[in-house]
Amino acid sequence: MLKIICIYIIALLLMTTSAIADMPRVFVINSYHKDFQWVAEHNAALKRGLKNVASLSFFDLNTKRIPRSEFKTARDRAIQELKTIKPKVVVITDDDALKLLGKRISDLHIPIVYLGINANPRDYHVLDHQVTGVLERPLFKRSIVFIQDILHGGLKKCLVLYDNSTTAYASLDSVFDNQQNLRFAGTETNIRLIDTLKDWREAVLSAKDHGYNAMIVGLYHTIVDEDGNHVPDENVIRWTSANSPIPVFGFWDFSIGKDKALGGLVLAADPQGWEAAKLVKRILEGERASDIEPVIAETGRFIFSDYELKRWNLSRPVHLTVPSITIRHVE
Repeated sequence: MLKIICIYIIALLLMTTSAIADMPRVFVINSYHKDFQWVAEHNAALKRGLKNVASLSFFDLNTKRIPRSEFKTARDRAIQELKTIKPKVVVITDDDALKLLGKRISDLHIPIVYLGINANPRDYHVLDHQVTGVLERPLFKRSIVFIQDILHGGLKKCLVLYDNSTTAYASLDSVFDNQQNLRFAGTETNIRLIDTLKDWREAVLSAKDHGYNAMIVGLYHTIVDEDGNHVPDENVIRWTSANSPIPVFGFWDFSIGKDKALGGLVLAADPQGWEAAKLVKRILEGERASDIEPVIAETGRFIFSDYELKRWNLSRPVHLTVPSITIRHVE
């Protein structure tokens, strides 16, 4: 009986391995690293969306943590692995990867599905019949209105902080029309792109002295110390929360929580991964990428940290009950 059971298990494993081997291969190239919450969430969504449909392989360029001088080496390793895997579709996540690899993969005539792209894909020279995907657009104008509500009209001047990453520059172009000083809904907004922890801390600590009533933290994942070493993103956001003299809000869900930003009308990675998976399916079923219009995954969701709201003696506006927008509370 034991032998029969062993034979059955081995046969089942062989059948499963064979079934996986027969599935079309999809190669996912992440700009960042698997431990980054954003990447973990869209990777999980891709796995769910393509379960029993495709065999997925993942490659992390790790551009949030390695110096720019190593980007080309990471790019070449990704291309080498792609040629070994020979995928039917490549999923490219976020701007760094599309900028580094989009044109090269297009030249190999492999369909591309991108997600998390802030810039216009034209900027990355991938406008051929092989490309479609999910665009990402931080909700700047609606965020300003939301912050005005939560501060009861007390938002006259807002500071927006970003690192100096590819995604930050793409956001400046696509969301802020390449302007760093804007006025909207009675609020003056200034956007700063910062390289170093020293300059970031100075901008935070002096915000109130410069007349700002609130701060929106965009991206802070490529900040370096005075020796050029990468500063962990969790250290940056937690220091910002602890030391800011004005309330801190966020554009992305990973920045909200206890000892982080107090809330925001944010974007999340899970919906983008799910939408990208649906586009991959359509291509695997025979549609041409050129016939599939790029999409925007969601209209945003409100997330609040109950802990941070209490710390700042603020409360969620009662009228924030928009049926089409998720309202979620975290610690």
